[in-house]
Amino acid sequence: MSEKILAEKNLIVRHRTIELVEHWAIAISGLLLLVTGIFELPVAKRYYIINVPGLGWSADFITSLYIHYAAALVLRSRESSIWSITDFAAKRDSCRKRVIWPLPLWS
Repeated sequence: MSEKILAEKNLIVRHRTIELVEHWAIAISGLLLLVTGIFELPVAKRYYIINVPGLGWSADFITSLYIHYAAALVLRSRESSIWSITDFAAKRDSCRKRVIWPLPLWS
């Protein structure tokens, strides 16, 4: 992690934009998985969660299931996404010291 100091804006940039997007995508999808996983059970209607404005969909099993699947897709796509590739490519010099095979990854 390298820091970039922007003196004219009085800011320190510690993470790239792609890292921030990745972080928040994983965090939001994890929370959605937790909430929709609970909504798969009939607790939303039982505890009147459906009366909260904006959460009327929580009593519908199919809608909750589709949101759950979409959040799972976002969370699982982290492993094969371009974020992983760019992160590895950015840190390839430090990773080359830890690889098992003797061939270089990039020439």
